Amino acid sequence: IPLRLVGSEMCIRDSNGLTDASARVLPESGLMGLRTLTADHNLFGAAWVEALAASPTGRSLEELWLSHCPIGDAGVEALANAPNLGALRALDVSATGMTSDGIAAIFEGRVLEGLEVLQVSAAASDALEVLASNPDAVSLRNVRVGDVTLKESTWRVLATAEYLAELRHFVFGGSTDTLIGVLEGLDAEGARLNPWTHNYRPGTTGGDGDE
Repeated sequence: IPLRLVGSEMCIRDSNGLTDASARVLPESGLMGLRTLTADHNLFGAAWVEALAASPTGRSLEELWLSHCPIGDAGVEALANAPNLGALRALDVSATGMTSDGIAAIFEGRVLEGLEVLQVSAAASDALEVLASNPDAVSLRNVRVGDVTLKESTWRVLATAEYLAELRHFVFGGSTDTLIGVLEGLDAEGARLNPWTHNYRPGTTGGDGDE
């Protein structure tokens, strides 16, 4: 397996010939004490992620980066309610082939508890309103959702949601026109706005915000 292990961090690269069956050796025996696992841009599928999610050796993991791995809804759903990933603070499952079902599983799942950084792809309005209403989202500080076109009502929810009061960066692709109009209206109402909204006030660049 082409990998680099430095202290409590593991990076797996260029493993395009690696099957789920052989990769399963890692979650079964190689992760004790591991805090960061970077496995993005590989061909790991749902079976590998399911093995990781079920393995007690993943209990120390704090960061899991799986962008551009074809894990699909099955893999994402396994992560969403994994009993052994309670220490996770950062999770990237963007560009993994998930549908709205996978996004809903993450936004409703136990994996949110304690999570500070979350990256997904193309979340719809309904799913983001579920996220905003989930008490387990209270630790989130940095969320990326890919390209989105959201309803005004959803922007209002995200801007004022009690459980997103710690959110500093909400990063999305697409026009900011609707969002800016909503923020202007909320300002006029004297609403309490969550910190991430400051990156999108008129006169700022918006879009990616600050990292």
